[in-house]
Amino acid sequence: MMTHKFDTEIAKEVGVNAAILYDNIVFWCDKNKANNKHFYDGYYWTYNSVRAWTELFPYLGKKAIENALKKLEEAGYIKSGNYNKSPYDRTKWYCVLGKIDLPKRGNENIQKGKPIPDNKPDNKPYIIDDPLFDKLNKEAFNEWLEYKKYKSKNGITKSINFLSKYSFKEQQEIVNRSIMNEWKGLFPLESKEKKSSAKRKASKEFLI
Repeated sequence: MMTHKFDTEIAKEVGVNAAILYDNIVFWCDKNKANNKHFYDGYYWTYNSVRAWTELFPYLGKKAIENALKKLEEAGYIKSGNYNKSPYDRTKWYCVLGKIDLPKRGNENIQKGKPIPDNKPDNKPYIIDDPLFDKLNKEAFNEWLEYKKYKSKNGITKSINFLSKYSFKEQQEIVNRSIMNEWKGLFPLESKEKKSSAKRKASKEFLI
């Protein structure tokens, strides 16, 4: 059973949903402060997409999460920003306004996942359709970009189009398999009997 703790005073002011999200934001900002990560403009930040929030809190819908975050920001508990290195990454960042107490466990855990890196900072910004980009497992996609080191928008766009058709878990499996086998592209998930032939008969659509 999933359990959550939250500040009842905050819940009274902005609602239980907002109080639950606030506790999660505080937790990760605490962790990042303990590990000296993501310090910008005088604050320690954490980041998440609305899709990631809905997977973390499956009983809250997209609209409920958006409203809760908006209430927290309007009430002055948090503020949002964008510190992604890549201009096509629209993942939102959040910081807690006020003093953050360091967690007792310090460096035990570090936030998983990374914002999408800017592999070619001198290139023209790559603008990706937001709904499609939000369907990505960003941790898996980040690993793929690090592996491929794309030099053009075309390969990135094809990768996003391909991976977005799969679940987060399947995306990670697809990326892991290609990297482990040192493949040049991403390939559909196949049964064991088809895996060997799939590699040989891979179409250019997936050699990206």
